[in-house]
Amino acid sequence: SLQYINIRGNTIRPIILPDSLNLDSLLVDEQQLNKLRRAGKVSDDLSRKRRRDFNQETSKRIRRGA
Repeated sequence: SLQYINIRGNTIRPIILPDSLNLDSLLVDEQQLNKLRRAGKVSDDLSRKRRRDFNQETSKRIRRGA
């Protein structure tokens, strides 16, 4: 069975990618995505929320071993 594909020069070597690999997220044209973001057709809500939660100051202390 084929394990991989690698193209270099005149030789072609096949690669079998794992089924768990999310190709839709990897095969995104960044320039097209940026155009859509500027046009307001694609939102960045998840990353904004994540950044806001990460940067949020909290006054609660984490209790360990209680």
